[in-house]
Amino acid sequence: MSDRLDDSAQGSRPDLTLVPDAPSQRPRLDGAALGWLLEQLPIGIVGVDRELRIEYLNSAAVAYLDEAVVGEQLPEPRSSFSLRKFAARLFTEASAPHRRVETADGRLFDIDGIPAGIGRPAVLLL
Repeated sequence: MSDRLDDSAQGSRPDLTLVPDAPSQRPRLDGAALGWLLEQLPIGIVGVDRELRIEYLNSAAVAYLDEAVVGEQLPEPRSSFSLRKFAARLFTEASAPHRRVETADGRLFDIDGIPAGIGRPAVLLL
């Protein structure tokens, strides 16, 4: 099986050949292709460990969290909403929380969470 995601008009994209996953035979992207794909998303993606240190941060997340740096503590970008408390819930609750926050200039900001798995980071979608 060799499904390809290809758009040669865009220039230097990685090879996005889907590789079958042996146990389930479900195709998966390799690490480099997946990293490239996550960077293209307009949604901010932040992976955090149990101590709320950032393990992964894509470009869209940097736009929301100016001072965020991989390896450092998750910042608190809004005084009216605690992103850290929201993220901490992802290590104690099985359900995926959702929150809509209004910014100081009146824009709505949606935040979703994917609970952490055993030995896996929790994920924030901004």
